[in-house]
Amino acid sequence: MLSGGQGRQKRQTLQATLDWSYDLLDPDEQQFFRRCGVFVGSFDLPAAVALSGFDDYDAMDLLESLVAKSLLSIDEGRDNPSTRYRLLETIRIYAGDLLARSEDVLAAREAHLQWFT
Repeated sequence: MLSGGQGRQKRQTLQATLDWSYDLLDPDEQQFFRRCGVFVGSFDLPAAVALSGFDDYDAMDLLESLVAKSLLSIDEGRDNPSTRYRLLETIRIYAGDLLARSEDVLAAREAHLQWFT
């Protein structure tokens, strides 16, 4: 999706922008961001904690940092009793691709499975 085909130059620019943003993250932010790529749709703090392995406070700091850097957004649905977070689909695909190439892909998928079962 991010390379090849029509509009290749625009997708290469998007890829370069996402690479640049990702490279500016510290290692904990990078790991947390990659692991968020397994979520389809929105998620809350407890799900992020379960998936990331960070404690509540560190996960909250990481969520806030990624929101401030426009890599995550707050999902402000009316029916949500708690704050929920979401990645735009293009960013989620990017994070998922990074996760698929990382060492922690199996741990992230297992944590995701355990959380939702």
